[in-house]
Amino acid sequence: MFQASRTRRVFATVSMPPRHGKTTTFRFGLAWRLLYDPACLNFYGTFGADLAEETGGATRKIALELLKLRLAKGKVLDWG
Repeated sequence: MFQASRTRRVFATVSMPPRHGKTTTFRFGLAWRLLYDPACLNFYGTFGADLAEETGGATRKIALELLKLRLAKGKVLDWG
């Protein structure tokens, strides 16, 4: 799905039982997209703002520390 999103729009809903790795998969997938297409907009939606912020922060940490990407400081968008 992430690789396909490099060439076309992908809209996906993932529904699996709790603790099956959905969030972790998306964290690494979105970090991977940043590596190959840093100007591309990606969105992650979930049922709660806290989980969305936590996932965004974890994705950013993967991009910065594991992939060694250079990103803008702070939050790019602040909905607060």
